[in-house]
Amino acid sequence: MNQVTPASPKVWHRSLQCGATGSCVEVGVFGDGRIGLRDSKNPSDGIIALSPAEYESFLGRIKRGEVRLA
Repeated sequence: MNQVTPASPKVWHRSLQCGATGSCVEVGVFGDGRIGLRDSKNPSDGIIALSPAEYESFLGRIKRGEVRLA
C-alpha cells in the first residue's frame, strides 16, 4: 500500500454508502491499474494506492467486519 499524490486518477467515484454528512470514500483508477482511495471531505490530504489484489483483499476484510471505516 502506497500513499501517493501526483498523477492522481482523473475520475473519482463516491461510495454508494455516502451519508448526508458527505463523509465518503472516493475510488479512482490509475492508468497503471492501481486503485486509489481518498477522503471526499479532504481530497488534498493524499491518496492511498492499492494493487487490484490488495483492493479486493481490503474489500473482503470490510465485508467480513474485520475493518471498520469511521
